[in-house]
Amino acid sequence: LFEIMSTEGWVNVMYAGSDATGMYLQPRRDANSWVAPFFAIYVFFSFMFLLNLSVGVIVDQFMELKRSGKSVMLTPSQQKWLETQKVLFSRKVFFTLTHLERLPPRRKRLYRAVSSKYFENAIMVAILINAIFMMLKVFPQPTSWWDEVLETMDAIFAFVFLVEFILKFYALQESYWKDVWNRFDFLCATISVSGLLLSLIPALAAVGEITAV
Repeated sequence: LFEIMSTEGWVNVMYAGSDATGMYLQPRRDANSWVAPFFAIYVFFSFMFLLNLSVGVIVDQFMELKRSGKSVMLTPSQQKWLETQKVLFSRKVFFTLTHLERLPPRRKRLYRAVSSKYFENAIMVAILINAIFMMLKVFPQPTSWWDEVLETMDAIFAFVFLVEFILKFYALQESYWKDVWNRFDFLCATISVSGLLLSLIPALAAVGEITAV
Protein backbone atom coordinates (compact mmCIF):
# COMPACT_ATOMS: atom_id res chain seq x y z
CA LEU A 1 0.00 0.00 0.00
CA PHE A 2 2.87 2.39 0.74
CA GLU A 3 4.35 1.65 -2.67
CA ILE A 4 1.06 2.59 -4.27
CA MET A 5 0.80 5.69 -2.07
CA SER A 6 4.23 6.87 -3.23
CA THR A 7 3.22 6.27 -6.90
CA GLU A 8 6.51 4.45 -7.42
CA GLY A 9 5.75 1.45 -9.64
CA TRP A 10 2.09 1.36 -8.67
CA VAL A 11 1.05 0.43 -12.24
CA ASN A 12 2.90 -2.91 -12.00
CA VAL A 13 1.18 -3.60 -8.70
CA MET A 14 -2.18 -2.81 -10.29
CA TYR A 15 -1.48 -5.22 -13.17
CA ALA A 16 -0.42 -7.92 -10.70
CA GLY A 17 -3.64 -7.40 -8.71
CA SER A 18 -5.77 -7.51 -11.85
CA ASP A 19 -4.14 -10.77 -12.98
CA ALA A 20 -4.32 -12.52 -9.59
CA THR A 21 -6.59 -15.60 -9.42
CA GLY A 22 -5.96 -16.81 -5.86
CA MET A 23 -3.30 -17.85 -3.34
CA TYR A 24 -0.61 -20.12 -4.78
CA LEU A 25 -2.36 -20.10 -8.18
CA GLN A 26 -0.99 -19.12 -11.56
CA PRO A 27 -2.03 -15.56 -12.51
CA ARG A 28 -4.28 -15.06 -15.53
CA ARG A 29 -4.44 -11.88 -17.51
CA ASP A 30 -7.29 -9.56 -16.44
CA ALA A 31 -8.76 -12.19 -14.16
CA ASN A 32 -9.78 -9.45 -11.67
CA SER A 33 -9.93 -6.39 -13.86
CA TRP A 34 -12.66 -4.94 -11.66
CA VAL A 35 -10.07 -4.13 -8.94
CA ALA A 36 -8.26 -1.62 -11.21
CA PRO A 37 -10.51 1.32 -10.17
CA PHE A 38 -9.58 0.59 -6.54
CA PHE A 39 -5.95 1.33 -7.28
CA ALA A 40 -6.82 4.57 -9.05
CA ILE A 41 -9.08 5.72 -6.18
CA TYR A 42 -6.51 4.70 -3.56
CA VAL A 43 -3.73 6.59 -5.37
CA PHE A 44 -5.95 9.65 -5.66
CA PHE A 45 -6.85 9.86 -1.98
CA SER A 46 -3.62 8.56 -0.46
CA PHE A 47 -1.12 10.41 -2.62
CA MET A 48 -3.04 13.61 -3.23
CA PHE A 49 -4.25 14.11 0.33
CA LEU A 50 -2.60 11.96 2.98
CA LEU A 51 0.99 11.92 1.76
CA ASN A 52 1.09 15.51 0.46
CA LEU A 53 -0.64 16.76 3.59
CA SER A 54 1.83 14.95 5.87
CA VAL A 55 4.86 16.15 3.91
CA GLY A 56 3.45 19.69 3.82
CA VAL A 57 2.99 19.76 7.60
CA ILE A 58 6.51 18.42 8.16
CA VAL A 59 8.08 20.93 5.77
CA ASP A 60 6.08 23.80 7.27
CA GLN A 61 7.18 22.83 10.78
CA PHE A 62 10.78 22.54 9.59
CA MET A 63 10.70 26.02 8.05
CA GLU A 64 9.09 27.43 11.20
CA LEU A 65 11.90 26.03 13.35
CA LYS A 66 14.46 27.34 10.89
CA ARG A 67 12.98 30.85 10.93
CA SER A 68 12.88 30.87 14.72
CA GLY A 69 16.64 30.19 14.82
CA LYS A 70 16.37 26.84 16.57
CA SER A 71 18.61 23.94 15.67
CA VAL A 72 16.89 21.46 13.37
CA MET A 73 17.68 17.74 13.37
CA LEU A 74 20.58 18.16 15.81
CA THR A 75 21.18 16.20 18.97
CA PRO A 76 22.06 18.13 22.18
CA SER A 77 25.73 17.13 21.83
CA GLN A 78 25.80 18.30 18.20
CA GLN A 79 24.16 21.58 19.19
CA LYS A 80 26.81 22.16 21.89
CA TRP A 81 29.55 21.38 19.37
CA LEU A 82 28.04 23.88 16.91
CA GLU A 83 27.86 26.59 19.58
CA THR A 84 31.46 25.89 20.52
CA GLN A 85 32.54 26.28 16.90
CA LYS A 86 30.68 29.60 16.62
CA VAL A 87 32.41 30.94 19.74
CA LEU A 88 35.77 29.64 18.52
CA PHE A 89 35.58 31.27 15.09
CA SER A 90 34.12 34.51 16.47
CA ARG A 91 37.41 35.23 18.24
CA LYS A 92 40.01 36.98 16.13
CA VAL A 93 42.83 36.81 18.68
CA PHE A 94 43.47 33.68 20.71
CA PHE A 95 46.81 34.67 22.22
CA THR A 96 47.65 38.31 22.78
CA LEU A 97 51.33 37.47 22.96
CA THR A 98 53.43 34.48 21.91
CA HIS A 99 56.97 33.25 22.54
CA LEU A 100 57.04 34.48 26.12
CA GLU A 101 60.35 32.74 26.67
CA ARG A 102 62.01 35.24 24.32
CA LEU A 103 60.81 38.29 26.26
CA PRO A 104 62.95 40.15 28.79
CA PRO A 105 62.16 39.25 32.41
CA ARG A 106 60.70 42.69 33.19
CA ARG A 107 58.36 42.65 30.22
CA LYS A 108 57.35 39.06 30.96
CA ARG A 109 56.41 39.94 34.54
CA LEU A 110 54.52 42.99 33.36
CA TYR A 111 52.61 40.96 30.78
CA ARG A 112 51.54 38.48 33.45
CA ALA A 113 50.45 41.36 35.66
CA VAL A 114 48.31 43.15 33.05
CA SER A 115 46.84 39.82 31.88
CA SER A 116 45.76 38.74 35.35
CA LYS A 117 42.13 38.86 36.42
CA TYR A 118 43.05 41.11 39.37
CA PHE A 119 44.32 43.83 37.03
CA GLU A 120 41.23 43.55 34.83
CA ASN A 121 38.93 43.68 37.86
CA ALA A 122 40.76 46.72 39.22
CA ILE A 123 40.37 48.57 35.92
CA MET A 124 36.68 47.59 35.79
CA VAL A 125 36.16 48.99 39.30
CA ALA A 126 37.91 52.20 38.26
CA ILE A 127 35.62 52.50 35.24
CA LEU A 128 32.52 52.02 37.40
CA ILE A 129 33.67 54.57 39.99
CA ASN A 130 34.52 57.02 37.21
CA ALA A 131 31.03 56.56 35.75
CA ILE A 132 29.50 57.24 39.18
CA PHE A 133 31.45 60.49 39.54
CA MET A 134 30.41 61.53 36.04
CA MET A 135 26.78 61.05 37.08
CA LEU A 136 27.32 63.32 40.09
CA LYS A 137 27.86 66.39 37.91
CA VAL A 138 24.79 68.53 38.62
CA PHE A 139 23.73 72.12 38.13
CA PRO A 140 23.60 74.14 40.24
CA GLN A 141 26.39 72.66 42.34
CA PRO A 142 25.33 71.81 45.91
CA THR A 143 28.50 73.27 47.46
CA SER A 144 31.29 75.56 46.36
CA TRP A 145 33.86 72.75 46.32
CA TRP A 146 31.69 70.22 44.43
CA ASP A 147 33.06 70.92 40.95
CA GLU A 148 36.61 70.97 42.24
CA VAL A 149 36.21 67.46 43.67
CA LEU A 150 34.76 66.20 40.39
CA GLU A 151 37.59 67.78 38.39
CA THR A 152 40.14 66.22 40.72
CA MET A 153 38.55 62.78 40.35
CA ASP A 154 38.47 63.22 36.55
CA ALA A 155 42.20 63.94 36.62
CA ILE A 156 42.88 60.92 38.83
CA PHE A 157 40.94 58.52 36.61
CA ALA A 158 42.49 60.00 33.46
CA PHE A 159 45.89 59.28 35.00
CA VAL A 160 44.78 55.72 35.89
CA PHE A 161 43.62 55.01 32.35
CA LEU A 162 46.79 56.52 30.92
CA VAL A 163 48.92 54.30 33.16
CA GLU A 164 46.87 51.29 32.08
CA PHE A 165 47.54 52.10 28.43
CA ILE A 166 51.28 52.60 29.04
CA LEU A 167 51.63 49.31 30.95
CA LYS A 168 49.66 47.28 28.43
CA PHE A 169 51.36 48.86 25.44
CA TYR A 170 54.80 48.18 26.90
CA ALA A 171 53.86 44.56 27.65
CA LEU A 172 52.11 43.82 24.35
CA GLN A 173 53.65 46.42 22.02
CA GLU A 174 52.38 45.79 18.46
CA SER A 175 50.05 43.05 19.69
CA TYR A 176 48.19 45.68 21.70
CA TRP A 177 46.28 46.87 18.61
CA LYS A 178 45.00 43.40 17.71
CA ASP A 179 42.39 43.47 20.47
CA VAL A 180 39.29 45.59 19.86
CA TRP A 181 38.89 46.37 23.56
CA ASN A 182 42.45 47.63 23.74
CA ARG A 183 41.77 50.04 20.89
CA PHE A 184 38.64 51.18 22.67
CA ASP A 185 40.60 51.70 25.91
CA PHE A 186 43.17 53.74 23.99
CA LEU A 187 40.41 55.92 22.55
CA CYS A 188 38.89 56.49 26.00
CA ALA A 189 42.29 57.28 27.54
CA THR A 190 43.08 59.72 24.71
CA ILE A 191 39.77 61.53 25.14
CA SER A 192 40.18 61.72 28.94
CA VAL A 193 43.70 63.09 28.75
CA SER A 194 42.72 65.52 25.97
CA GLY A 195 39.83 66.80 28.07
CA LEU A 196 42.15 67.21 31.06
CA LEU A 197 44.70 69.15 29.00
CA LEU A 198 42.05 71.35 27.43
CA SER A 199 40.58 72.15 30.84
CA LEU A 200 43.92 73.64 31.88
CA ILE A 201 43.48 76.37 29.26
CA PRO A 202 40.85 78.89 30.44
CA ALA A 203 39.65 79.71 26.94
CA LEU A 204 39.11 76.02 26.19
CA ALA A 205 37.70 75.01 29.56
CA ALA A 206 34.21 74.45 28.15
CA VAL A 207 35.58 72.24 25.39
CA GLY A 208 37.54 70.26 27.96
CA GLU A 209 34.45 69.65 30.04
CA ILE A 210 32.56 68.40 26.99
CA THR A 211 35.44 66.11 26.03
CA ALA A 212 35.70 64.72 29.56
CA VAL A 213 32.01 63.87 29.54
